[in-house]
Amino acid sequence: MEVKAINCPNCGSNNVVMDSETSARCKNCNSKFSIEKNEPDKTVVVSNTIVVDDSCKSRVSLLNLAAKDVTDETQFLRRSLIELSINGNVPSDIYEADFEPVKTETDCFLVVKANVDVSYNASVGYDRTVTEQVYDSVAKEYKTKTKTVTDWTPYSGRATYDKTGEAVLRTSAEDELQHIFDFKAVEEGAQLVPFEESSLTQQPETPTSDDYAYAKNEAAIGAKEACKRDMPGDHVRDFSASTVCNVYETAVISANDRILNFNYKGETSQIRGFAGIDKVRQISVPSDNKNVWTHVKSKQKPFEIAAMALYAFTIFLSFLMLILGSWPFVPMGTKVGVLLPFTLIGIAYFVFFVLYRRKLVKDYSAAMQKAKIEALEKILCDKKLEPLSFEEKNDLVATNSTERSVKSVSAPNKAIFVLFGLATLISLIFMFF
Repeated sequence: MEVKAINCPNCGSNNVVMDSETSARCKNCNSKFSIEKNEPDKTVVVSNTIVVDDSCKSRVSLLNLAAKDVTDETQFLRRSLIELSINGNVPSDIYEADFEPVKTETDCFLVVKANVDVSYNASVGYDRTVTEQVYDSVAKEYKTKTKTVTDWTPYSGRATYDKTGEAVLRTSAEDELQHIFDFKAVEEGAQLVPFEESSLTQQPETPTSDDYAYAKNEAAIGAKEACKRDMPGDHVRDFSASTVCNVYETAVISANDRILNFNYKGETSQIRGFAGIDKVRQISVPSDNKNVWTHVKSKQKPFEIAAMALYAFTIFLSFLMLILGSWPFVPMGTKVGVLLPFTLIGIAYFVFFVLYRRKLVKDYSAAMQKAKIEALEKILCDKKLEPLSFEEKNDLVATNSTERSVKSVSAPNKAIFVLFGLATLISLIFMFF
């Protein structure tokens, strides 16, 4: 790709705007002039430059757009602080962290819209149910059984999809793939205006041939995935496809990205959010799950010891009676009378153990969420931000039991689970031995 700067022939300034693909106007001296293009079918107009893109078959205008801000840095800070309370995994003392001032960076993305022609080959499978007679050697008779059989057949053809591909031109985000995914919300929800009409001051980047290739490849990948999803039948295998991208629109979109960095107990965390949409992204935040586990384990330690002792005694009693040798000749009623109470007590205790563990997690989460909300209200006041509304506070209280990801914490530990299973199984077997 070749980039040619446009300078005013009257004063030499490069402060030039394009009125059309063949005419321009100098903002310095207000003179108008025409643009000569040697290869008209390979030329793309970019603000005050001409980009010759040999990867495009036809001339496509490159738009310079900007996402209009809907939140300022103060609003972003408030939203970020509230978001830390919505995330149930964040520690309750998170607001004691050292919060840096919010900073704003102008990120830049290339967006390519293309009609993608997909030529595909695959095998598609159709399921059908078949009935067959199977001989049962135990019952000594034939029984009717059904099973699902998949019939595979070759399938090929062509399809066309309208897809969008993106490439990062400028950002400080470490995970560019995730950043592109987050940027898609800006494409869909933000108000896009011509860059010259925006308040952004950092000029957009000029895409390179590699950027175009990357964005077109993203569009092609999206078309292939859509094509595979649209395959007929119940199953698809051996899918392969080739694509041809016909680009019909390209744009460089600039968007302000708000960034809040903070340090919690020596750990650096970050929250980001595009100013064009009222949404924040938690890039890295500390987790409180370890503290929950420590609290639950300390509270339930006596119950764990009692449970393990009960199940171990049940297993010991069963084997002891067997070893004594008289167990096979003990009447069934005596066996049931000895082992059944221990078995029922063990089952009941296991249920109690699980429910109590979950209650500990829920109560701890509620207490931590209450403390977190109180700390949030204080930091909003200290930073002279708008206080929580009645609806916001109710929503934060409601997130206590639904947002915390502590399934592994509320489940019983493996040792108790194994002992419970062994004790129950052995006692039931020995009842009827």
